[in-house]
Amino acid sequence: YEQLSSLNYFPQTRIIQLKDIKYNSINKELGTPFVIQYDRGHTGSGTVFINSEEELISEQKLYPERICKVSRYINGDAWTINACSTRFGTVYGGLSYQITGLPECTSKKGATVGNDWTHEIDYDVLEQIKIMTEEIGEKMYKQGFKGMFGLDIVIENGLAYLIEVNARQTASVSMHTKLMLKDNHIPLEILHILEYISKNDNEYLENINTILNTKYTQEELSTVLKEQNDIAIQPIQASQIIIRNSTNSEIKINKENKTGIYKYENNNLKYIREGYSIDDILNKDEYCIIFQEKNRIVSEEYEIARIQSLSPLLSHTNINEILKKIKEKVI
Repeated sequence: YEQLSSLNYFPQTRIIQLKDIKYNSINKELGTPFVIQYDRGHTGSGTVFINSEEELISEQKLYPERICKVSRYINGDAWTINACSTRFGTVYGGLSYQITGLPECTSKKGATVGNDWTHEIDYDVLEQIKIMTEEIGEKMYKQGFKGMFGLDIVIENGLAYLIEVNARQTASVSMHTKLMLKDNHIPLEILHILEYISKNDNEYLENINTILNTKYTQEELSTVLKEQNDIAIQPIQASQIIIRNSTNSEIKINKENKTGIYKYENNNLKYIREGYSIDDILNKDEYCIIFQEKNRIVSEEYEIARIQSLSPLLSHTNINEILKKIKEKVI
């Protein structure tokens, strides 16, 4: 936040030790609710929404010495985008609606439980996100950061606010990489690796031309990557939902389930065939369901199963029932 705040993309924010937050003062400055974010967390576990002085006091008792970021609450839809800082500019794609706080999947309001790449977004907002991503990637690169990162963004009244920067691979990278390969795009993972193994620009070009079987010059590669950005940020027909352990303790996976391709028929999930990722789905009425193995110990809010689709999962009329049945199969 301190290194990027000069770009003015963050909401109104303060960095402060938790015990030093005075409710009346913060409430006057930021309003209620306001958001506390810690420097570490996983899938939303480091984000707390404060609605009252009692909630603040309760949080302060848990972690009085922790430094945190306190921000104005932005009331809007959450989005995420993957990107990579390279010597040829910032490359990005996979803008997705961030599925957050779904009760069937998590007990935490701020927990991320999936991505929907099918959503379209207003043109003006999309342009804001493109400029934001490029400026952040370029500034970080000048400061010595290189490689992959992700931005979490919330849209409020037509304005894009930067909520946080996730350095390195984000939770959606594995599926997004498969989607990039499917659309014949250069995966961000490749560009990330090449930034580290290439000693200079000539070696970088030699490496990427070998991988892609091309003969790009530096200028041609820069043009190709810019053109890819405009395409890769557009909607993709794919989505995923992650089901987390929403209990308040560790659980043991007690049941054996086949990871594979399923259909929902006659109020039940029917195993169709072997499959392990979005690549193995053939039709929009099929789901790839990835289960944790039997006897696995899963911590609170960690993944117990995930479902992937070639269509927007949240729009499926039976999605809540499907998620419940997946959960029943695991626990």
